[in-house]
Amino acid sequence: VLLRKDTCLYINDGVYGSFSENNISDGDVWYPTKIIRTDGSQPEGETEMMTVFGPTCDSLDKLPKPVPLPADIREGDWIEIGTMGAYSNCVRTAFNGFFPDTFVAITDGVPPALK
Repeated sequence: VLLRKDTCLYINDGVYGSFSENNISDGDVWYPTKIIRTDGSQPEGETEMMTVFGPTCDSLDKLPKPVPLPADIREGDWIEIGTMGAYSNCVRTAFNGFFPDTFVAITDGVPPALK
């Protein structure tokens, strides 16, 4: 999570990247999520519907529907997106200069870069 403003989240990927499948399906596709924090703590409490924006500053770089995420999600949290489909990485673009080219394999709960 790059930035949080109330129930709006700004993340480092969006509809021009790995979430293009979500736009094609009119937002009827969503994936299981897990929040990973650099301090190892776990999110607490209820979920809240969040509007998720990508990094490009294009008004269309927004997931079509709000997403249920922990109400205490904060800047710096990582959102692990499970079961991304066939139309995630293969159709992403470098629109506005954004091209997520770093991939992290999480095997024990904390990304290696955060250890």
